[in-house]
Amino acid sequence: MTSLKVTLSSSTVVLDGEIGKLTASVTNTGTVPDRVVLGVFPPVEAGVAGVQPTSPTTQPSPPAGSSTSAPATTANSAAPWTQVERPLREIASGATEQFVVTFDGKTVTPGVYEARFIAYSSTRAPEEFSDQASTVTITKKGTPTRPTTPRGLLWIVVAALLVAVLVGGVAFVLLRDGDDTPEPVATTSQTSRQVPSVIGMQQPDAEASLKTAGLRVKVETMPGVRPLGLVDSQQPAANASVERDSEVTIVVRVGLPLDNLKGQTLQAAQAKLNEQRFTDISTVDRPDLAPPGTVISQKPEPGTVSALDEPITLVVAIAPALPACATRVINLDNIGVQEVRASLQRPPSRDGEFGMNQPLVSAGVKVSNEGTHVTAEVWIHAQEANGGDTLGVGSKTITIHSAETGWRVLRVVTPTVDTWPTYHDRTWEMDGGAIAGNGPVSLYQIWGDTHGWDVEPDRSDGTRVIAHLRRVVVEEVQTSGCK
Repeated sequence: MTSLKVTLSSSTVVLDGEIGKLTASVTNTGTVPDRVVLGVFPPVEAGVAGVQPTSPTTQPSPPAGSSTSAPATTANSAAPWTQVERPLREIASGATEQFVVTFDGKTVTPGVYEARFIAYSSTRAPEEFSDQASTVTITKKGTPTRPTTPRGLLWIVVAALLVAVLVGGVAFVLLRDGDDTPEPVATTSQTSRQVPSVIGMQQPDAEASLKTAGLRVKVETMPGVRPLGLVDSQQPAANASVERDSEVTIVVRVGLPLDNLKGQTLQAAQAKLNEQRFTDISTVDRPDLAPPGTVISQKPEPGTVSALDEPITLVVAIAPALPACATRVINLDNIGVQEVRASLQRPPSRDGEFGMNQPLVSAGVKVSNEGTHVTAEVWIHAQEANGGDTLGVGSKTITIHSAETGWRVLRVVTPTVDTWPTYHDRTWEMDGGAIAGNGPVSLYQIWGDTHGWDVEPDRSDGTRVIAHLRRVVVEEVQTSGCK
């Protein structure tokens, strides 16, 4: 928020002649730069309640549709004949500007006058800054005119009659002799002009009013709020007496063209608009492929001339909502035949053969979900049944499926475990056998040697199981780009 401080070079001014001056220093103690007006106002007791400017340079624009009236002035107000050099200026945060103030007392009678100085933001009303006003007292020296006595009045009447006779005689002589009529002598009333008040007018109307009064117009612009095109201030002030063809400067409220904010981050776009003093900024989120937090569109469009209170909407990208993760079913065919041999376990095994001890053999398959892949374990267990000590075991694990990137195995749909019922060979050697499996195995085959060495690892015909695996069905779920 803007905060302004006014310091006067003197609180009193004495007009020894007709002109007096002082310096007013205005400091922007706020945190942002601002366009500042130094306005001249009547003393508090001389005006109506609140701030009633006599100088149109400082008069705030009336709201649209309201009426305005001439500001009140009183005998002790110096505001009507006080002028500020360049009253509207841009002041940076923490900076100080010096304004030269001139008191033109040529046309006023001797006496004591007062004027108040208020520095205020050009986009706000001076009433908001009235508590920071500084007052100066102006004294014009001189001897007041004494009242005319009746005797003095008689001499004045006699003198006036003599002048009338002389003027009549001169005119008679001139007309009689036929001489050319002399050019009339210009008087102050013929060459001076009173500046009309144009505060609150549209620019074309203000220019027409000033030109009709015989004055030249200089137009300056200043960004402001709606409605645009109104005159916010003028210099010289209204009712000031100036020479014909004098220049009057008017400050007209205009809009600013909007920058192209598309592609900028929301933080950068808002900082730019705040720097330009736009006041009505809103945002709308929209799913988009642009980086989140990026401005993807704006309203009004770039280049549109807008008032400082014009609503501005920034559309900002957010990450698109993710679809639900998909699932799929995969059939694993042609896994093939897997063979596992039993390996002799020592101890307790000593001779590595079953002989006539009627070996007991079991086997099985287990399918497991490991998340990223699916495995199948095939195992065998063979041991003598009638007191022998020969023991052989074996197993093998293979990967039967690996999930693609972005997917994982959710579950194995088909049965995952299958076991061969115990095979009991009651003869000298294992004769071999086959049995249909359940679940992941379609057929088991068990083989043993025929020469007495049933589980020795160096024998090619040792005890072994062959598992024929059937179709395995798995279900997968998507892991990326979804939720």
